[in-house]
This record gives sequence, structure tokens and C-alpha cells, in this order.
Amino acid sequence: MTTTYLAAVGSIETPDKYTVKITLKQPFAPLVYWLSDQNMMMYPKELFDAYGLNQKTVAVGTGPFMVKSFEWAQALVFAKNPDYWNKGLPRVDTVRVVVITDAMARLTAIRSAQGDAMGAVSATDAESLKGSVANLQIYQHMGLPIAMRMNAKAKPFDDQRVRKAMHLAIDRQQLITLVAGGSGDIVGFIRPDAAPYALPLTELAKLPGYRQPKDQDIAEAKRLLAEAGYSSGLTVECQIASGLAYYTTMAEVIKDQMAKIGVTWNIKVVEGTVLSTNILQANTYTAALISMGGGGDPDSLYNSFNTKGRLNISGWGSPEIDALLEQGRATGDEQKRIQIYRQLEDKLFENLGLLPVITINQFLVVRPGVKEMKVGPNVPVNWVVQTHKTAWIDN
Repeated sequence: MTTTYLAAVGSIETPDKYTVKITLKQPFAPLVYWLSDQNMMMYPKELFDAYGLNQKTVAVGTGPFMVKSFEWAQALVFAKNPDYWNKGLPRVDTVRVVVITDAMARLTAIRSAQGDAMGAVSATDAESLKGSVANLQIYQHMGLPIAMRMNAKAKPFDDQRVRKAMHLAIDRQQLITLVAGGSGDIVGFIRPDAAPYALPLTELAKLPGYRQPKDQDIAEAKRLLAEAGYSSGLTVECQIASGLAYYTTMAEVIKDQMAKIGVTWNIKVVEGTVLSTNILQANTYTAALISMGGGGDPDSLYNSFNTKGRLNISGWGSPEIDALLEQGRATGDEQKRIQIYRQLEDKLFENLGLLPVITINQFLVVRPGVKEMKVGPNVPVNWVVQTHKTAWIDN
């Protein structure tokens, strides 16, 4: 990550104990964004000298809580940081995060007050809990966008017409209804949390593949497949990660949607680590449903969409896309950057090596005795620590 996002850094100086001076080799607009990214953490030099990059057994930071104990796949216990910079916070002494793999057992824990809060709850489960727990607090937040990745080095997706046919065949509004329980949104290549660079949803909804009704898109998809030599149909394998019910449901709904254009959609369920290896290392996949990366700055697209990007294993893209990605990171003026990334999104929709599908809203549910847990509504939640620092329990 740092080799890509800090490549513009020429030198780093520390003229005094509280100052860091960074000199760039060339303009790099998203520098502050990347320096503040959760993966760009600062470590004390003595910790690095002692442990190097292997930080799995140590934890250090200036956050509201400190790690008290950690049992793999069981529980993570945080203790209040007495030296937290924001005096008066946190308000609780201990936060215990318990791993419960069974979906029904998680719901039971909230209903029976064995747990105070639960994150990553679906719209359906949130509504179910609301009906059984009086005064349950429910906070909505954006889930990670889901996309369909296609291997542009392998048939049939080496043909841009086939990729576009897949894009046109997907009925995103139907997916929001059937998979997200009606609580989700369409999504483009630039995620909503990268405002103001993301295309407004009202504009996105007018584009091919997103527009309703679907008649025009279906007809165009069939024409493109016939033009590509698949007038009699074709068979595609789509890999999905095991253990996530909404991926399975989504794959099944897409299977029915693809049948409308003559595509047989075979679903293959594999372990998440296997899927990652198949996509990012071995390149042994045809299509896959994945969570879509990115974040609050559109430069997060760079590794995935540049033809030489670290995550662009299929090597799809174009010189025009590469040029726009370089311009976007070298331009400091926000309005000019917005225009550059709007042009980039147009080019990405032409090339279509990746199909943005939808975001599925998720919910944080909190029992009534817990007060002032806070969740931002427009970004994927990181609720384990930040939402707990202001929380307190009304006994």
C-alpha cells in the first residue's frame, strides 16, 4: 500500500519533537487522506525496532481504549485508556467484543440481554429485533458496496461486449428489494462516502444498467451477446465466499436475471481466503461477487483500475483511464478533481472490468440501557471502538 500511496514522498524531516515536514517529489492531492487512513498507522520507533512489521501480539495507540485480552475467534476485551487525550472519555471501563458465529445465537443474545449491542445487522434482522425488544435503538449505516468482478483475461469476459451485457442484465432495484430488504442503494465506481466526487444517485439511476424499467437494457444485452458470437447463450461460473448469506441470495437472484439474456449462471461457493487467492494471485476465476474497495477519496481506485495497479490482476483498463487516474492524484483544485473523476467514471463504465452492483445498508442495534453510542450514517461502520467512547450505561 505505502509503495503506491506514499510514492510521491521525497523526504521526511523532524525539525523538532512535535513537527513532521514532508516534501513531495510531485503534486499529490490525496496525501492527507492517505496519511489519515486506518492502515497508515504510526508506531513508536522502539516498538518497530523490537517487533518489526510483526505487530500481531502487541497493541499501541492513543485511542479511547487499550487491548486488555484477546482470544482468537472468541473475544476481544478493551480497557479504558486513562491517558486518553479527550478528558472525560471514555465513559465505560470495559468493552467486551464477543464472537458469535451462529446468526440465530447473535439475535438471541440481544433479545435476552446477554449482549448490549450488535453490529452488521441486516434490515430484516433489525426489524425482527425491534419487534421483540422494547425501546431498542437502531442506527443505520452504509454497508460495503458489492461488485461483480470479471476476469478480462479469460473468455467470455475478454470481450467488452460480454462485460457490458452482464452490466445491462443486472436489475439493481430488484437486488435492493430481495437482497437488501429494501434498505440499500445503487452504487457507481466511486463510492458515496467519497463525496463530492461520487456521481449523484439521481444521475446514476438514469444510466444503462441502472435505469428502470429493464426492457431496453435486456434487449441491448441480448444484441451485444449475439454480436459477440453468443446468440445461442453461454455458461458462466461465478464464485462467492462462504459464510455470508447475502452473497448467496444475491448470486441466486442474479442467476435468474442472467437467464433472461440466455446466460447460464453457475454458482461456486468457496472459502473467503480461497476466493481472494483465486482473484488476486492465481487469477483462476471467471466471475466473482466481492465487496468493493475504496473509501473517502477517489484515489482509492488507483490500485484497482490502473492497468499496472497492484490489485488489477486481470490487467483490464486503457491508457485513457491511466491518464485520468494520474491527473486526479496530481490536481489539488477540488472542482477540477471532480471533473476529472466524472470523466474517469465515464471511461470505467465504457470498459467495465468491474460491475458496481449495490450497497446493502447495515444496522447497529443497541439495547435501551446503553446511551450515546454514535454511528455516522454515510460510511461503512467501524463501531468497535469509536462508537463506544461516548457510550454510558443507565443502570
